Amino acid sequence: MIHTNLEYMVEEILLRRQLSVQAIAWFKQIAGWFKLNVDGSEIGNPGVMCCGGVLRDHLGILISVFARHVGHMINSSVCTPWHLNAIIPRIRGPLHQANLQHQHTYREANIISDILAKIGSSDFL
Repeated sequence: MIHTNLEYMVEEILLRRQLSVQAIAWFKQIAGWFKLNVDGSEIGNPGVMCCGGVLRDHLGILISVFARHVGHMINSSVCTPWHLNAIIPRIRGPLHQANLQHQHTYREANIISDILAKIGSSDFL
């Protein structure tokens, strides 16, 4: 009886932990469009925040790269970033007027931006 229950429990655990496999790749943009891949990093708490990015044309040809320090942050629910309320409308306004698309790209397909964000952090370690 114990053996049967153990087999059942192991089978249940294995069924719950099934992994899904997904192909991850970076794709070129359609003709006439540019692609900006960005990523961010934070080191420590409070931490240094940095971002990095790559701009490419529709053929995948490199236009520009950047790695920048963007500030310090405390990862805490006690500190609410109310000061950001003032700049969010200034960011959203131009975004609504531009012809933009956005989508999530996994880090594995966005490795250059990930590395650039970490390079931006390395100056402050």
